[in-house]
Amino acid sequence: MNTFTTKIDTWLMVVLVIPMLLVIGLGIYLFPNFPDEALLCWGTLLFSVGIVAAVGYPCTYTLEADQLLIRSGIVRYRIPYTTITQVDKSSSIWSGPAWSLQRIKICYGDRRFILISPQNRETFITALQSRIH
Repeated sequence: MNTFTTKIDTWLMVVLVIPMLLVIGLGIYLFPNFPDEALLCWGTLLFSVGIVAAVGYPCTYTLEADQLLIRSGIVRYRIPYTTITQVDKSSSIWSGPAWSLQRIKICYGDRRFILISPQNRETFITALQSRIH
């Protein structure tokens, strides 16, 4: 089995971290005069971080003996190699178990597809195509 981790775009981390820092700052600002509202800010932040972590970490792609296993937090996709019809590079912004826009579009089954972003696209594509042909 070969396991690949997701590539992580720096800009995406910035987009996720800046709002978190703003909410922490807002809570600190509110706390002296409005402690209940500050706690609500921090609670909402913790809940949001928990949801993102639950569905996004870890994000890995494993080439098993007879299928591709995609893990994104608590979500799992199992795609048998026999159902894969096409593998192409993509930079689509559609949602998928990926932390980068340098993606791979995997078409499988009857008009289904999934977007993933392994750290080394070329190596992953080569390894996947050797299993589906």
